[in-house]
Order: sequence, then structure tokens, then C-alpha cells
Amino acid sequence: MSDHGKRLWGGRFASAPTEEVLAFMAGRDVAAIRPCDEALVPYDLDGSTAHATMLMECGIIPAESGRRILDGLAAIRAAHDAGEFRLDPALEDVHTNVERELARRIGDEHAAYLHTARSRNDQVLLDMRLWERDVARAIAAEARGLAEVLIALGREHRADIMPGFTHHQHATVTSLGHVLLGFVGGLVRTVERMADWLGRFNRCPLGAVTGYGTTFAIDRECVAELLGFPAIEEVSLDPVQTRGEAEAELVSALELGVQHAASLAGSLILLSTTEFRCITIADGFSTGSSIMPQKRNPDSLEVIKARAASVVGCSAGLRALAGRSLFGYNREQQWSKYIVMDAVREGLPCFGILASVLQTMTVDADRMAALADRGFIGATPLTEALCQERGLAFRVAKTVVERAVALSVAAGSADRVSYEALMQALAEAELPIDVSSDDVRAWQSPELVLSRLTHAGSPGPEAVLAAAEALTSRLGRRQV
Repeated sequence: MSDHGKRLWGGRFASAPTEEVLAFMAGRDVAAIRPCDEALVPYDLDGSTAHATMLMECGIIPAESGRRILDGLAAIRAAHDAGEFRLDPALEDVHTNVERELARRIGDEHAAYLHTARSRNDQVLLDMRLWERDVARAIAAEARGLAEVLIALGREHRADIMPGFTHHQHATVTSLGHVLLGFVGGLVRTVERMADWLGRFNRCPLGAVTGYGTTFAIDRECVAELLGFPAIEEVSLDPVQTRGEAEAELVSALELGVQHAASLAGSLILLSTTEFRCITIADGFSTGSSIMPQKRNPDSLEVIKARAASVVGCSAGLRALAGRSLFGYNREQQWSKYIVMDAVREGLPCFGILASVLQTMTVDADRMAALADRGFIGATPLTEALCQERGLAFRVAKTVVERAVALSVAAGSADRVSYEALMQALAEAELPIDVSSDDVRAWQSPELVLSRLTHAGSPGPEAVLAAAEALTSRLGRRQV
């Protein structure tokens, strides 16, 4: 039986969603979320390896024990990579699991030295900072990838006319390329925010211990260098008592990025409806109904909106954790780990899924052009033409065209200002201006309007190309 036959829908689809897309859309319905500390195993091993190396080099622990610790940590890493090292919930956390496994492999007499000059406080801080550093780079890469897709599509569709909207109503003429590029700036800023985050928080917290240091003569700069940090946290208390701040800023930046993605997703949903029919979402990013045979639901885009809302909630939760206790470590700070991981799990995949939706969607340029000639969308260009071609002051011209719109509606027109209506409005305003019917028609032509939009940042084809180049250059300036 085909996959279509196993599900309750799919018979009308030419292709089915991939397992990745189905998992994205299904969320937690039938799949469990892995424990947070499973994601930290590689980072805990990295941190312990660097810490043990420093302890050896500083002569704080016996060299033989140090060598055995390093060998044991390498063996645990190999076991983890092979799927043979699993966390025991009875041991509370990743740190205890690693230390107990190390003792099992090399003996307590050697493993007991590993925790010298270290607390679980700064150990988890380090694990999280390493994980978050990779996450920040991943968010930047995913946002950059979506931005690059939008830039490419913006170039491709720079001359595809469509209506621009305000208040969900026809406003004036634009192009699909311009609309798509309108979402790139927010993604570029997401990349920039990740670079800014790294500039503030890519610092090594290990050595803070409980927040108040240690009497052992440790070399914190050595550990930082081994782990690829450009600097250490200057005051040991700071990273301990502000745990959650780095997480809050990271999720806040992610929140803004996925909100841009959700906004675009919502627009694509509307443009794909039967009423608009401007685009078609590919089968691989749609689902069907258990009862309605004809349905093609844009679930992938709807889920992006839902996941963005989840990230907003996580962002609020992290801010609520901050600054409500006596200085030093307090247990509620541990919850920042769960919240930031929830946010990343929900938000990070949105960029790639949306990029794939965009790359596979079908655009009906003729339909968009037809919609761009309805609802008096040419009224504003007509107003501007009366200013530019006949010398009217803008406020006067707008008043005249408003009256002409009302007269056109009364005469049964719902799309363009008629020549007769404009002439009557001019006459009522006692403005003896020479305007031909050809002028009125041309000044409202979507094609002519788009060609006259030439200033920087406008929807005109050449302006869109220039904007695409500028955005590409800006993306290239911020490497994360």
C-alpha cells in the first residue's frame, strides 16, 4: 500500500510531503521530545576535556590521572557518537552521567579529579554557552538561506505586476518581486542580531565555579582558547546570577526573525486561496482532509504561524525569569535551559521550510496582473499624474480624484476612474484642465504605473534589481 493509502488523505496529490515536512507539521502529536541534556552531551564532553587539559597544564591534578581522564572522555564521545552512551534519569543531569560513566571506565581514583575547581553551576553555563553559540550560527545560516531565496525570487518576479495592500484592501500597484524583497530586511537584521549576540556572549564562563571563584590557581584563558572563545567573562559572579540573559536575547532575536517568516507565511496563505488564486503551494507542503476529497490545505505555512507564536511565548517566559532573587545562583534559572531549547526547536526549522515552500510554489502572473487592475488601484497614480502632468497641487488633485471615484462607483464602475467621472469632478472643482480619455486610461494602467516607479526602494523592475544587489551586499558584510 502506498503512503497515500496509509494516511486519511492524499489521493488527489501528485506527490506527498517528505518525512521531514510531515514531522514539522505534526509537531508533538505522535513524536516525543528528547531530554534537554541529550543535546548537551557533546558540549559537556568538550568542556570537560578542556577543563581537564587546563588542570593538567597548571599542575593542579596528577598528570597520569589527567591523561586517563582525557582518554576516558574520548571513549565516551565515541560511544555517544555510536549511540551507545545514553543518559540515566536517575543521575539527574548530563554532568553526573558523564562523570559516573568516566568513573566506570577509568576508576574513581582518577575520575574524582575531574570536578576539581568546577561546579555544576559554571559547567552548565559553559555547556549552554557552547550550545547557544552553535544555535546562533545556525539561526543566522537559516535566516540567510531564506533571505537568499527571497532575493533570487525577487529578481525573477521583478516585473510581475500585482496589487499592493493596506488594511487588507487594494492600495496601489506593486510587483511580486518587490513584495518578496520586502521580507528580506527583517531576515538580514536577524543575521545581524546573531552576530551582535555572539559579540556579547561568545565568552567563556567556566571558572566562575559557584559564582565566587576557587582557591585553585586555574587558567581561565587557557580553557577559553581551547574552546574557541575569544575572551572570558570578567567577573565570576556575572554569568552565574544573570543566567537566562543570554538565552533571553537569543530567543528575542529568533522571535523577531520567525515573526517575519510568519507574516510572509500568512500572506502566502491568502494569495493561495480560491479567492486570490495568485500562487499554488506545492503538494509536498500541503495536506488533505479526512472527509473533503478536494482539499489542499497549506498546513506547512499555518504551522509556521503557530511555531512563531510559541517562540513569542518562550521569549516572554525567559524575561519573566530574570532578576527576581537574591544575587547568586537560584534554581529557577535552570528553567531557562528548557525554555530556550523549546524556542529553538519550534522556531529554527521555520526558515528552511518557508524557503522550500517559496522555491516550489507556482505563480500565476496573469491572475496577479488582473487583480492589479481592480478596486480603483490606479487612483493614486492618477492623482500623481494630475500633479506631474497638469500642475495641480497634490491635495487638490486628491480631492478631485476622490470625487471621481465616488462618481465612478455611482455609475457602476468598480475598477477604474472613468473619464466622464474625472471630467465632472474637475468641473465641480472649477478646474478647466485639458485631459483626454487616453490620458485617464494610461495613467491608471498597472503596466505604466510600474514602469514609472523608478526611485530607490520602489517596486519598479530596475529598482527591485538594485535593492536585491544592496541586500545581497549587506548580507555579505555580516558573517557569523
